Amino acid sequence: MTRSICLRGRDCPELLGAGDLLRPWDIGTVGDSIEGPSSWRVLQPATLVVLDQRFAEIAGRWPSIMASLLARSALRSRALALHLAIAHIRQATRAC
Repeated sequence: MTRSICLRGRDCPELLGAGDLLRPWDIGTVGDSIEGPSSWRVLQPATLVVLDQRFAEIAGRWPSIMASLLARSALRSRALALHLAIAHIRQATRAC
């Protein structure tokens, strides 16, 4: 899957893969100083799982589950840092 945000006429895609955690409803949160329209695109068949409040209450009984989710979040953060570095390479984005 990709999530693309259009900023100043440029399409800025974010690539998501198996095991990535995301919160698509967190658009417009505190700290977002730049707004742009976003879109999602499914590149291959995908399965999504909603980890809601009920899940958190139950999974909280097993710290190893929560630790695994936190580890996945950290991996995603590192992947985003790599994507950011790639985006700084000239011509790494396309017009939207």
